[in-house]
Amino acid sequence: MSPGQAKRDAQAILDGQRFHPKSGPRPLRGVLKAIGNAVAPIGRAIATAWGNTIGQLAPPLMWLVIIAFFAGGMFLLIHNIQGRAARLLANRVNPDGNGSVADAHLSAVDLETQADTAAAAGNHALAIRLRFQAGFIRLDEAAAITRRPGLTTREVRAILTSNRFDALADNFEAVTYGNAAADVADSTNAREQWPEVVGEAKHG
Repeated sequence: MSPGQAKRDAQAILDGQRFHPKSGPRPLRGVLKAIGNAVAPIGRAIATAWGNTIGQLAPPLMWLVIIAFFAGGMFLLIHNIQGRAARLLANRVNPDGNGSVADAHLSAVDLETQADTAAAAGNHALAIRLRFQAGFIRLDEAAAITRRPGLTTREVRAILTSNRFDALADNFEAVTYGNAAADVADSTNAREQWPEVVGEAKHG
């Protein structure tokens, strides 16, 4: 067999179906191709504009832009973390039913009225939180404690050394931080015991 004939035979074999199997049906080929053709100019325009912008920046300036973006992202992240930390610190004593700080201008009477309303509506956990806030105000008015940002129940426990307060604080912390269920007995107990705690503090 001549070299030319061998080459033709090999080409015939390679062109056969064995090496070029038929592809399966592709009913969406035309649609996808049309979509690709339609969006291709947009993609090329964006890529060109981006490339031209980056290309016009000198290497030092390009690094400054990257650092500025990074610093801005870190600033936003730190600001968000600090805001959450401040809210958590404030909530250690005065969280309301939504986890935010109650209005600092509310009086003990206002808070106790809201607690009664919450208890009547069946929201005993909120009633306990509100009455706890009112209790701190009344203790401050009785000169038993000095209210200040960040004041914790542990500090008040040490100041009062009151079993009644300890029991109220245990229930408050279980409901507020431990997500313990609160019922009518809990909110009623808080309503009845807080005047006793304040009275003990006044005469202690």
